[in-house]
Parts: sequence; structure tokens; C-alpha cells
Amino acid sequence: MKNRRTVIALFLLIAVLVMGIGYAALTDNLFIKGEANLKTDVAQTEFDTDVFFVAQKDESMKSGLVSTTGTSAIPEGKTEGVVIGTSDPDSATFYLYSLGKQNDVAIFSFVIKNESTEYDAEITLDANNPSTTNATMFKIEYSVDKSTWVEANPGTSPETTCAAGGYQVVYVRITLLATPSENTSAAFNVNLTATSAPKAATP
Repeated sequence: MKNRRTVIALFLLIAVLVMGIGYAALTDNLFIKGEANLKTDVAQTEFDTDVFFVAQKDESMKSGLVSTTGTSAIPEGKTEGVVIGTSDPDSATFYLYSLGKQNDVAIFSFVIKNESTEYDAEITLDANNPSTTNATMFKIEYSVDKSTWVEANPGTSPETTCAAGGYQVVYVRITLLATPSENTSAAFNVNLTATSAPKAATP
């Protein structure tokens, strides 16, 4: 019995020593480093195609001739209104024929759609006089609500926001400043800039 007890004691001692060695931990430090580069090319491409003109949202929101006080005959085969570019919906063209005497006025509406689900679009209308020909014959004004009109002068530029997934209407008003002595025309270039903005929080 004595020898057996010695063996057991020796075995337990060895086990304790092994356990002691097992818990003698070594340490090392590991580091994670990184660099993230953000590029806007994909987001820009998507935003470029997200904001564009549409013919209408519904019966209450359409692109087209809103009103005119002009009474001149419209040439045969011509129609007053707004045409949205088929291959380029970033472009809209209005056609106007009825203005004929001083102070005749026509108002056009342009519906903008923002298909982005991430960004609102801040719409700025170019405030420089957009008439490229016969500029002195016409006055052009902009509005986002038809109650406040801003004339096309440098330094003034009406702004509005087209919410993500929403629609917004902008209006252009053309006034004939003088009765023409002969048939005349004017070409207009109206520029709108859409700038992405953080999507407004939903209440």
C-alpha cells in the first residue's frame, strides 16, 4: 500500500506541474489598419438618371401650356405645349405661337421627377436671361408656385426641392414686351441644376 500511495502522489505532482506550464501564457498584440476611399462616380451616374422631366404625374400635375393671353393664330400643323425629350428626358422644349401684342403672357409648367430613394434634389433655375435671340422682345420669369415670380436677372435664382421619390413643378412665364412690327421668334435656353441633398427625415 505504501508504494501505491507514493506512485499516486508522484502522478498528482506531475499533473500539477503540467497544468502550471499550460497556464504560462504568452502575449502578442495584433493591429487592424485600413483605408477607405470613397468615389462618387457610381452615385453620380445614378443621380444623373434619377432626376428628369416627365409629361405628367397625374391629371393635376402636367408639363405643358398652363395659360396664355395671346390671341394670334397658331400656324397650321403647330401645337403649343411642352415636349419631353424621348432619348434625353433631361431636356424639355416648349413651343409658343400665340403671343402677338405687347403684354401678352404665356405660362408653361415643367414636371420634374426624382426617382432617387436616397437623395432629395435641390432644383435651382438659371437666372441669367435665357433668350438667345430677340432678347429685348421678351421677358422671362420663373416660379415654383405661380405666386412669386423671379425675373431672369443675374444674382436671382429661385430654388425648390424635389423630394426623394417625388415630383416638383417649375413654371416659366414669357411676356411679350413690345408689339412686333413683323413676324419674329426667339430661342430660349433655360437651365435647371439638380443638386443632391440628404433625404429629409420622415416625421
